[in-house]
Amino acid sequence: MNKRNLFTEIVEGFEALVNMRNGQQTLRTHEMEITLSDMTANEPCQADCNRLSTQQPAHPTVR
Repeated sequence: MNKRNLFTEIVEGFEALVNMRNGQQTLRTHEMEITLSDMTANEPCQADCNRLSTQQPAHPTVR
């Protein structure tokens, strides 16, 4: 079994993303529906941010 070269795979992924944005390649996409129950995992982080009086949350939120 060959070892994977993760750096090469990441570079290929970013090259594919650039090609997609330039209209040269079509990538597979998936649509997802986000429910309120999916967003409750952020509540502890938001509570910490409020407690620490920070301007931005430590982790990005899903909107």
